[in-house]
Amino acid sequence: MLKAGFYEKEITPPLGYNMPGYFGHRYAEGVRDRLFAKAAVFELGGKVVITIVMDAVLTEDLICDAVYERIEKYI
Repeated sequence: MLKAGFYEKEITPPLGYNMPGYFGHRYAEGVRDRLFAKAAVFELGGKVVITIVMDAVLTEDLICDAVYERIEKYI
């Protein structure tokens, strides 16, 4: 039997946060669109596939490592 699970978490940074992707420092003064991380997990016959999509230009290794560690606890 195929099992599936989905999750969504808002990751919009707070106002005043330095926004990556510009040539100089630019700080958030407002929110045009909220940002999200979304996950889909599928399991079939003991095999698990996880897809994570983030509305982000840059994700630091520290964050990625923490996500991997949390996922491994459930697999």
